[in-house]
Amino acid sequence: DELIAQLAAMQKIAQVNALSATIAHEINQPLASARLCAEEALEAVRSGGSAERIDRLMRRTVEENERAAGVIRTLRNLFLDTVPESIETRSVDAIVVRMAGLVRKRADALGIELDLSLDAPVVVQAATAELEHVVLNLLSNAFDAIDHAGSLRRVVRLTTRTESDSVLISVSDSGP
Repeated sequence: DELIAQLAAMQKIAQVNALSATIAHEINQPLASARLCAEEALEAVRSGGSAERIDRLMRRTVEENERAAGVIRTLRNLFLDTVPESIETRSVDAIVVRMAGLVRKRADALGIELDLSLDAPVVVQAATAELEHVVLNLLSNAFDAIDHAGSLRRVVRLTTRTESDSVLISVSDSGP
């Protein structure tokens, strides 16, 4: 009985560790993006960049901080078993383009070509923050797969299309 209790306790600890890692990952993504935007804005200020560029970067910093807050709200709602707060009407392609823009710098740094094939110009009602997180996670996973595999052809393809009454978002990579 004692051995079973110890195994059950170890399993609970492993589950808490896995959940903690997931939560940290979900919060770190928008915070890292906000930091990159803020650093770019600082560099633009120092180098005499245009007010429009600085404004755009600072707005993106605010959006990413709001996205991090959205992750926390979503997690809180998940644990409290409530309905998501932020159902919005947005263009699927616009959401995908925004997420691709957030990872473009990382793709360039890794030598990865980010290929967009967008054919879902429809507007949907969705929990936008959650959809953004899914797309961002898929892109991040594809980048990691290519980077770790050492692929010579380094392409991540992000595709949207409509099919009947559904919208499909696909991320594929040239890794193994």
